[in-house]
Amino acid sequence: MCCELPLVSHDLFPSSLVQPIRRRMSFIDQFLVSVAICTAVSNRWNVAIRWHTITLGLLQLQGTGQNAEKIKLQTMVEQGLKESELPVGLMTTESLGAALENLCRQRFPEFSGARVLNLAPISAGWECETYSFALRSTERSVRLIARIYCGNESIARHKCETEAKALRELGRAGYPVPALYASDPQGESLGVPLTLMQYIEGEWLESAAARAKKPAEFSEFVEAAAELLVKLHSIDPSPENFGTVPSSADECLSREIDGMENRLRRLEHVPDFRPAFEWLRKRLQSVSPGRLSVLHMDYHARNILVTRDRRFFVIDWTSSSVCDPRYDLGWSLIFLDRAEVTDAFLGAYERISGRELTDMDFFEVLACTRRLLSVTVSLIYGPEVLGMRKGAAASMKAQHEQLTRAYRVVTETTGRKLSEVERFLGSLP
Repeated sequence: MCCELPLVSHDLFPSSLVQPIRRRMSFIDQFLVSVAICTAVSNRWNVAIRWHTITLGLLQLQGTGQNAEKIKLQTMVEQGLKESELPVGLMTTESLGAALENLCRQRFPEFSGARVLNLAPISAGWECETYSFALRSTERSVRLIARIYCGNESIARHKCETEAKALRELGRAGYPVPALYASDPQGESLGVPLTLMQYIEGEWLESAAARAKKPAEFSEFVEAAAELLVKLHSIDPSPENFGTVPSSADECLSREIDGMENRLRRLEHVPDFRPAFEWLRKRLQSVSPGRLSVLHMDYHARNILVTRDRRFFVIDWTSSSVCDPRYDLGWSLIFLDRAEVTDAFLGAYERISGRELTDMDFFEVLACTRRLLSVTVSLIYGPEVLGMRKGAAASMKAQHEQLTRAYRVVTETTGRKLSEVERFLGSLP
């Protein structure tokens, strides 16, 4: 019994490619590839690159005993072969390295003939698959980071564009971010959005602060984190540098609440957040006018790297935006679980910036509501719908204590109970 590869246009899949692979494949292999190709053709997105990826991956599997990779491919098919994850998901490390080599040789003439070496995945956040590697030619060598954006195609593309713009403009402004090397939001190289940036040799601020032997040393790290955020919020968010910006802080805050409400209306089976939205709308009317600043919107101790010589770099700019800087602070407070650290961080920010922080109750509730809604939607519909890694779900569940703390901030500050949200959080393992 045999299984034929699907009938598709020969200008897309030449017989010179199909026949050699068909001869080297088992029945199960051919069936899996048939499903993969049919999915790629139906979506019609970067079909040629998808086929190239499938071809490379399967040729490397044949006769190598890499059964784990076959199982991975079969699992992806069974789970619906997520469209925006297909190419990288099918790639072995070797074929991913080859694709990165081709991209670097095309983008960087000075690295003609360069090789990708020591390609390895590094700690992955919720949103991206991240790899480090060395790009080496006969004359030069550089270490780079490849960030591959996952999940929903349009959201992944937007995050890629947002991060690249932030790295480019903030780097020009002298802010400590990794240097941008290349960005491919359309996925022309790998079939998914990709950014290449400088590799920073350092450790998380969280790790460095945890090793502080004296309170004064720990305070220095808190001070540095506050100073970095003040410096970010001092950068001019002009349209010339950051594209379309809101006309006022009030406008962007109102739009943020609208966006959360609209997301909730479009989805079924999501707990009711309306009491929080109602409170936010009413409270916004009395919030003191704010200024517009460049925001990070995921600023915490794992997105700050510390080098051996105590230089600091801020990473992970996929959520960067322009809005009221107090919103950025409200988001950062989600990650601070000790009152004394929260007070020290906010106190340092006020002292360094020379600005009093008012109405922080509103911004904390806004940030916590956004966090709770994002996690809830991700756990019900899958993180991919919000442009995150599928594996992020396990990490979200592991942060139950943080989510419970965010829920308490919302309910205790607003005086309104979110019964459905509370039941959902209680159902998590």
